Amino acid sequence: MMKISITNSGFRAVRPDRETGEDQSVEVGTHVSQLRSICSIDPGVTLADIFNAVERDGALKEFLRQYSWCDVDAFHFEARTPVTQPLDVQLEYIEISKYLDFNDDHAEETVKVKGIGPPFGYGQTRYGIEFTPVNELAPLAVHLNPVAEVRKDDDTIAQVPASFTLLDVLGAVYWEISFNGSPVQRDALTAELLEAAEAVKAGTAELGPLEDPGKQTIH
Repeated sequence: MMKISITNSGFRAVRPDRETGEDQSVEVGTHVSQLRSICSIDPGVTLADIFNAVERDGALKEFLRQYSWCDVDAFHFEARTPVTQPLDVQLEYIEISKYLDFNDDHAEETVKVKGIGPPFGYGQTRYGIEFTPVNELAPLAVHLNPVAEVRKDDDTIAQVPASFTLLDVLGAVYWEISFNGSPVQRDALTAELLEAAEAVKAGTAELGPLEDPGKQTIH
């Protein structure tokens, strides 16, 4: 069975040798054909390294553009631009985690991407990164959480070893960074939300009752 590791220099495909059982490197034209292969990330691999690996595989980049509804080129370009305003929160790394949720009539596996900050209180602090420009995230190492949470009706009932495919990793990354659209769309939404928050603080926002879903609550 093929396995894919993400290294500082790109993707590396390996397959166990039939005689020795040791992993042997395999040449792969495009990694689109290996999206269901088990994936690992080498220590120290950054978000920029992942972007660079995808950039070198044209077919894979086009697949991710369609799969994640993501303007891949725009985010890759942004990742290469200088940072003008550092993050307000000092993130330590980016974590990809897997969750297994079920209730009486539904089961779902989800993969989530979070920014991990310094320890606070009971553990590491997790932050959403969907509003963060990727040039601020590009130098951060990307880790795979080796433990998956099993949740029933939103309560964690067990923890099990987690495994990730190449599609799990790349799909989650590109979906997360493009959750609010392209960099231009994301920044416009950020400005709109900040403006609305300032209006609330200043007392100039027109507020409506929360129980009235048909009324605009902030103008």
